[in-house]
Amino acid sequence: MAERGLTTATARSRVPARFGQGASTPPPYAGPAYFYVPPSRARRFAAGAGRFALAALWLAVRAAALVAFLLLAMGDIFLAPIVGFFALSAFVLAVLFGFVLDMIPQRWGLLTMSVVLMLGYLVYRVVMLLMLRIARGE
Repeated sequence: MAERGLTTATARSRVPARFGQGASTPPPYAGPAYFYVPPSRARRFAAGAGRFALAALWLAVRAAALVAFLLLAMGDIFLAPIVGFFALSAFVLAVLFGFVLDMIPQRWGLLTMSVVLMLGYLVYRVVMLLMLRIARGE
């Protein structure tokens, strides 16, 4: 506001006088500061260093996510058929021999195991895709 010709005297005169105060006595708080104080070099350097540190941290997180995605993708080739085979075989054993023929007393355990294996594999795939999204920066 100093560019528009306001000085501290005109700024103080805009503030209404309160009870017990004369017009020449400014109130304890006269509002926001009217003059721009440029930031010091140290503050500008600290802000730049903070942005640099944050960018370096984000780059490290993305690199770690990329490595995690690559490891999960390499393990997925072997994990998918093994987990699928065990889940399908547990389901067939539970339904055919447990519920239909009533030969296995642990039918609910086998059915639970097949569901847990499939849900575990789905969680594995979701984590893998989340790592890919973080590595891409999305």
